[in-house]
Formats: sequence, C-alpha cells, structure tokens
Amino acid sequence: MCDTILMSKSLLDMPLLVVNLILEKSELIDRMNSRNVCKSLRQVVDKCAIRCGKIILDIEDKYVSMHLDGNKIVYTDADDNCTTVTYNDQENEIEGETFLVIALNDLKVALKHVSCFAYVDNTLDRYQNITYFKRFLKSEETLHVEEVEIWNSYVDDVMTILRCCDSEVLKDIGFSCSDMTDQFPRIAQLDQYKKAKRIRLKHFVLKEEQIENLFHLEEFEFEMDELSVQTAVKIRDNLLQRSTFRRCEIDLNQSNSRVLNGVANVFKPDYNGDVKFEVEYSNDNYKFVVSLGECKFYPSFLVFWVKKV
Repeated sequence: MCDTILMSKSLLDMPLLVVNLILEKSELIDRMNSRNVCKSLRQVVDKCAIRCGKIILDIEDKYVSMHLDGNKIVYTDADDNCTTVTYNDQENEIEGETFLVIALNDLKVALKHVSCFAYVDNTLDRYQNITYFKRFLKSEETLHVEEVEIWNSYVDDVMTILRCCDSEVLKDIGFSCSDMTDQFPRIAQLDQYKKAKRIRLKHFVLKEEQIENLFHLEEFEFEMDELSVQTAVKIRDNLLQRSTFRRCEIDLNQSNSRVLNGVANVFKPDYNGDVKFEVEYSNDNYKFVVSLGECKFYPSFLVFWVKKV
C-alpha cells in the first residue's frame, strides 16, 4: 500500500484528464486505496468507473472486511477516533468516522459497476449494522447487480436489500435467515424474487405447501424436513412440465425409507431398489435425471435432485 499511497499523492500534481487515464488502467484495489489519501483524490476516483466481478462485505464485531475479486481490504477501529485500513500487510489511518461507515463509503463506489454483491453479518448486534446499511442503501440509486447473496440476516433485512436491486437485472438470489419460519411468502411477493432465475435458500426449512413458490425458477436449492410422495407428484406433474426449469436440489433433514421408495416410484413405477437411487424420467416434452443420494458436506443427510438433460 505504501507504493499506492506515493502514487496517489503524485496524482494530485497531474492534470485531471491524465489522472483519469491512469486510474482507468490501474488495478481495482489501487483505486480503492487511492480514495483514502485525501478528499480531492477521492472525488476523482469516485468519478472513475470501478468494475468488479464480485464484492463481499463481511461485517464482524471488531472489523469489516471487503473482498473485491479476491483482494481483501480490512477496516478496524484505531485509537483517537481513527480507522485503520489494511491491505497486503500495509496500513493507512483515516480520521473522523467509524470503520463501518468508511467501509460503506468505499462500497458505495465499488457497487456502481459490479455483477455480484454478498452481504455477510457475523456480529452480535446485527440491528445496528443493518441500520447503517439501510441508511447507505437509501442514499443510493438502484443496485444493478445480477446476483445478490445475503447471509446471517433477518427477513426484513433480506427484503430491504432485495427491494434495492433492479428486478430487470437481478437473476440470482441466495440468502439465509434465522427468523424465516412462516415468512417466506413475504419474500415470494417481491418483484425481484418473481423475476429471478435462480434461488438458493440456506439454513432454514421450507414447508411443503411453499414449494410451488419456486416453480417459476430455472434452478433452486432449499431444505425440507422430509420429501413426501405428494410433493414428488407436484414436482413431476407441474415443475417438470415447464420449459424454463433446469435443475433443483433439495436437502432432506429426515429420511423415511418407505416414503423415499415411494418417491422413486413416482418417477419410475417399477423401481424396487435401494433408498438411494438414480433414475431417468421423461414426459411428452423433456428428459430428466432424478436422484437421491448422500449430501457431500453432511453424509448423514440425503439430497434429492432433478436435472433436465
């Protein structure tokens, strides 16, 4: 970072047009670090398009880390009302704001040209953090991201972030909520959800009666306590008739061998084998592979998946 700071200070002596040309050709991480040299350079950097594939904002109790295409910047509290910004073992101190506010100000610039944004909150006081983040989002225009991930949050927070995304651009959504239980239909009513193509739901169990809220999607992943024959029939007679469907994956928390054998028979009536199976199924329009096997991360759990071929 020392070299970056020296370069940034020398930029102040150059004509504005030259500065813009240099910043456009510099690495993303160097441009982000240049923002924290002084107010004048920050204004120049903010006007220069910063393009990034994926940004992860990871909020912890004592620091914030921001990952930009694999590059990591860490913001921590320092003494005397200062924030220490660390990149590649080099440190820079910024006065006057909390580490979260400074991180969000940097994020504001990077989010203007990014494909995927991930928000992760691992703190004890998530309410205060999301309050800052909501204030930040309200000051911004719509987020034109193709993919958004929201982990370790509450339903209201997920809805706040999703509403800020352009529903015509957003295609891929992933989130986990500790208070989801009966509130999934609220999210399913959002335009951003209705127009998405792929959904990943983690760390909460979806009820059987809610599964049809996923049938408009090309791909989806979620958890259920148990897969019943009735739900398997819905998948066969409704979901697999849709031209848009490509793939689904359902993690099962419980396994009843009698019921699961019945699930196999939904797709292959003469099946009489093991609980774990892989069969081919076809209707009048499409062909599929239907499988039930071990979860690769948790072998004691089973995974049911269907893929169009």
